[in-house]
Amino acid sequence: MPSIEDLIRYHQECEFLDFKQEEYKSAKKHELIKDVLAFANADYDGDKYIIIGIKKEKNDIYVFNIDKPDDSAIIQQTIISNIKPDIDTEYIPFEYEGSNLMILTIKNPSDKPYATKKAVTYHKKDTVFMKIDEMKIRKGTFKLDMTREDLEKIYKKKFDGKPNFDGKVAITFKKNNKTRISLESIVYKDIPSVREILKIQKQISELKDIIDADPNKNSTGFLAEKAKRRAQELTALQVKLSHTPENFYDKDRYHLHEAVSHKIQLLIYNDGRETLKGCTLDLNIAFIEGLYVMHKIEPKKYEHSSPVSSAYDSMHYPDVSFDQDKNIKVRASIGDIKHKLEDEILKTPIRLYIEPDLIGKIINVNGQLHAENLPDPIQFQLEIEVI
Repeated sequence: MPSIEDLIRYHQECEFLDFKQEEYKSAKKHELIKDVLAFANADYDGDKYIIIGIKKEKNDIYVFNIDKPDDSAIIQQTIISNIKPDIDTEYIPFEYEGSNLMILTIKNPSDKPYATKKAVTYHKKDTVFMKIDEMKIRKGTFKLDMTREDLEKIYKKKFDGKPNFDGKVAITFKKNNKTRISLESIVYKDIPSVREILKIQKQISELKDIIDADPNKNSTGFLAEKAKRRAQELTALQVKLSHTPENFYDKDRYHLHEAVSHKIQLLIYNDGRETLKGCTLDLNIAFIEGLYVMHKIEPKKYEHSSPVSSAYDSMHYPDVSFDQDKNIKVRASIGDIKHKLEDEILKTPIRLYIEPDLIGKIINVNGQLHAENLPDPIQFQLEIEVI
């Protein structure tokens, strides 16, 4: 789009440009509404401009200084109160050749057709200037009533083929509603088997100290039996220690995979005009040593743990698989995504844990959202920073 200076110097009035010598003021409120409405429905994509303080007669330009201009909020409120759906506008001063002009910008109105919210009357008169639901359109320098052909053209352009969701769908992490989150690594020493090993090692050490310090360890009779029992207890502890990893296998898995794993939930906001139907989510994570995404929810295997997740959560956990290069593939069926409503995208959050070796690394998650009414899947990227 040319600059304001270029619009004034080199352009004539058209579907996106108009010049006014004076402001609308309250007595011309009806003209303001009509002009903005006609521009909003014009067959032109992009911003439209009404430059106030300029009069053009062919190539002759006359400049009129706008002294004490109308309040921008009043202009915008007048437009919002009388035109539907809402239009984004801006009313600001602009200096041109030493004079103050006012620029009314109708910012890329893309929700056509626009119409009057209510009847528009002349200032301090009961005469109806435009009826409720009346629609105007600008063609060249003319402001005309919209025809059936105009409406058909608008709706054909709006709904022809599958709906356009470009730039209308946002997918973020629920934790911070952003596309990047920070997650702490999980330290192995905190797992149940390690805690048990440390406990048994302490018991063994203490028992060895008792045995070594026993003055009667080489005695016979009753005292010998006591020493023998201590030796047997020591052997039992050593056997128990050697079997701890396998005995605690299920407990360790539950601890890492469910109790302390990160539960990753995503949010989706569909700012399009329609529901996204029959959606499927695909996430792809390149193989990286030290990152683990659980392929199922681990059941509770021992007492005093966190409550086991419900059968619903287990049933609706995303499908996690690995390709030949060990890349992680996550797929979830998420159904319909309503428009204008932020919602959780996963029926059950993804479980993952990260080892300390990845501290300082960024894990890239590439995603695709498929829908029955999308011509092509929506591509997006998320990032996990390991701290």
